[in-house]
Amino acid sequence: MSFNLEYLGTYKDKIISKLISSQNIVDIILPNPSDQYEIEDQLRGDETQKLRGYIFPYEFVPGNNEKASTFICIEDVIPSVPTDTSVNVFIYVFVFTHKDLMQYKRSGAVGTRVDILASDIDKLLNGSLDLGIKRINLEKVEIYKNSNPDYYGRALLYSVSEFNRDRELNG
Repeated sequence: MSFNLEYLGTYKDKIISKLISSQNIVDIILPNPSDQYEIEDQLRGDETQKLRGYIFPYEFVPGNNEKASTFICIEDVIPSVPTDTSVNVFIYVFVFTHKDLMQYKRSGAVGTRVDILASDIDKLLNGSLDLGIKRINLEKVEIYKNSNPDYYGRALLYSVSEFNRDRELNG
């Protein structure tokens, strides 16, 4: 597969689908899901059903955050194109929660809600072959401070390589 910029959206959608398929992640983000709506609609948001969402393919949460919640935002960029045949893609996963929700308990897991959620995400992504031509690699983890001072979290940075599109040689 050759890489075109349209794959940036595809990468984010694949990652979100993978996150939504994890019951541990669903339980952390949506501890009391509504029986009225599909879990995926509640997590991704659905304007037609007036569902705000908790996992987004961009680095912000739309609307007002009046209710203390936990969110995941995903963004990807191409920091370099090292050769005509490959591109490097960085995938940022921002995990943050309201400070009132920081405490979280799950059997076998240690840490805050953000720590446990970041660990669950890393177990799904790090080393995966679901994107690109090589394994997805965790590059670094940093503190993430949202523009709202009541929210705090982590920024996980992953890298993956992908084939670049074929280039025609001129002359």
